[in-house]
Amino acid sequence: MSVRALIRNPDDLTEFLLVRRATIDTYDAGLWELPGGKNDTNEDARVGVKREVLEETGLSIYHEVLLDYHQFMIETNAWITTLIFAAQAYHSNVVLNHEHDAFIWTNLSHVSDYSLSSTSDGFLLRRF
Repeated sequence: MSVRALIRNPDDLTEFLLVRRATIDTYDAGLWELPGGKNDTNEDARVGVKREVLEETGLSIYHEVLLDYHQFMIETNAWITTLIFAAQAYHSNVVLNHEHDAFIWTNLSHVSDYSLSSTSDGFLLRRF
């Protein structure tokens, strides 16, 4: 299972965060997604989403509310289930790790302007 977060910008609540997978990545390189990743074994989903967001963006989040889930198939024909949480960030100063090479705070009306990763496209395009 994996977890992702729809994080609202504390400086402009109409915006949320997208991160772009590093172009050197072997999976969905250069595509945009919600921050998040795989849960550790036996890890609570809320703990996992907080950890993943902090690792990838340097943002601490709070008020995580389960919003939806998204399922997609990966190259090995395995199905992945992703839990999507809505969350707030304490600040908007993003510091990316090596997994991503860009970020943008955008609003939902512009989602279709970005080439989205399979980790996030079904949720974002279906919901918004």
